[in-house]
Amino acid sequence: MKNSKKLTKAEQVFSIKLGTGWLATGSRLRKYGAKVTKCPYCEEENENNSHLFQCPNRQDWRDEFLEDLGEFLRSIETLDTMVLAITSGIQELFSGKTETKLPEIAEQVKNKQK
Repeated sequence: MKNSKKLTKAEQVFSIKLGTGWLATGSRLRKYGAKVTKCPYCEEENENNSHLFQCPNRQDWRDEFLEDLGEFLRSIETLDTMVLAITSGIQELFSGKTETKLPEIAEQVKNKQK
């Protein structure tokens, strides 16, 4: 991860498009008549914002993202318990599971603070 605490222009654009629902995913492109709308990593027909983070062929990216995020949070002196809570929560989001372990994670964080 870069040492800078600032996002690059590309990261800013990605974040804004993700937050506003304007990422050029297959499902969005289909609305505008695009012919190729499959995920470029796994050929999934329904590529949407959720799929970007849950694609089975992007596990290496997810692992690197979580590692970089943890490093960044520690570089700005985030409490270890918060790093655990944030990265675990995002890992749950990436898994796409409907049942979450967030209550268990919250309990771990609480116990570490004692």
